[in-house]
Amino acid sequence: MLDEVLLRYTPAQRHEINEFFRVLALRTRKSKRISESRRENILRSWEKYDAETVIDGMRVFMKMKPETGKNEKYVSGIIRNKHKSREAALNERGPGHNNTFKSNNGIVEEGERLKIGKIREDDLECGF
Repeated sequence: MLDEVLLRYTPAQRHEINEFFRVLALRTRKSKRISESRRENILRSWEKYDAETVIDGMRVFMKMKPETGKNEKYVSGIIRNKHKSREAALNERGPGHNNTFKSNNGIVEEGERLKIGKIREDDLECGF
């Protein structure tokens, strides 16, 4: 069953996945082993992310210093954040970007709103 989960990865990526599970087992398990069913469950939870994002997240984890409390859930967080960053980059938005139209002092900059087309008809009326 593990083989069908691994079908979406290239042979080189499968090798990296095996190395990841070896490192994960050494860092997080007393027995230094992870069962095949647990491996399959971990990989299935990552199916919603593209293969390259998963591999990048695993690489980040393997480069980190071994610390307690950094298990497969931590790796899932890395992958999730990488996925969000890639989506933001595709949408030409940086991470942490918000769609507010306020300057640092809280005043709305109408020039910016006009430039990007976020102004309403009522905003163009003069009040004096």
